[in-house]
Amino acid sequence: MISIQPASTKTEQTICRGRIRDLEADFFDIPVDNAVMYRIADNRVTCGAAAAFCINDVAFLKVHFSENAKAKDEMFRMVMHQIISVYHPSRILMDHFCGIDENILRMSMFYPLGSVYARDIEPWRYRIEDQVFDRQGNIINQGKLKDLPFGWFNTKDKGCGWIAAYNLLRMNGREHTMESCAFALEHYGLRTKLFGQEVFSLFTWLKREGLPVRIFVGLKHQCSEKMLKSSSGILLYTHKRGGHYTAYRKVSKDHLQFYNAVYGLRDMVVAPDQFMNKYVFLPWTTLIYIPDHEETE
Repeated sequence: MISIQPASTKTEQTICRGRIRDLEADFFDIPVDNAVMYRIADNRVTCGAAAAFCINDVAFLKVHFSENAKAKDEMFRMVMHQIISVYHPSRILMDHFCGIDENILRMSMFYPLGSVYARDIEPWRYRIEDQVFDRQGNIINQGKLKDLPFGWFNTKDKGCGWIAAYNLLRMNGREHTMESCAFALEHYGLRTKLFGQEVFSLFTWLKREGLPVRIFVGLKHQCSEKMLKSSSGILLYTHKRGGHYTAYRKVSKDHLQFYNAVYGLRDMVVAPDQFMNKYVFLPWTTLIYIPDHEETE
């Protein structure tokens, strides 16, 4: 379990320096009143640090991961979401990103700007409450997105498809803006604007965006088996109120984490057969999935 904890006291900062051997002595020395400092841990083991401040709507961020840190992309997404939620900046600038591959920055929508890397925050982000997102920045509450358009409707009523695509792209290191996902998908299928997201249009668009997805249509127990052999994906199913898309990722041998399946529910981790029995109304489902390493071998 990855966590981000405040490192605002000298004691907490000393702990970070002791656990991260190459962390600069002055990493936390930021003489600005609104500065924030964080300790990043994986299974309670400190493996990174972050510090930031904001001036004139621009956040200045530095991040340092230890050499042996794992899941750096996931940790970086959590840091980004934290900084956006704290400052609500229009832009983030980074000039210190030790231990982070530049590819992670590019996949997180950063671009070179002189001697630093920059990311511009999309306008849609500030049309949404912070509570719509989980701690990694994935969307988990479609019910609060009435103000975001999708086709001839709004995202609250018809946007579960683009939300699932947005979440799946993020968790696989190919982050897009929310607006670009919604706009691309509403124009990709012939009937999407009128009836909502078409599953085969969603599948082909995700492949076009670089995800190695496959598609499967079958009974609930068959899809459950496929989900456990995948790393992540999107499930299309029918519940009591109609059809719905939810993104998921595999978190253990037998359990998956679902996003936006139950509006606002954080850390929804269940076995796939439990999910099917509780939430899926009809006996068949459609699965867009990314095979894990074992199935591709």
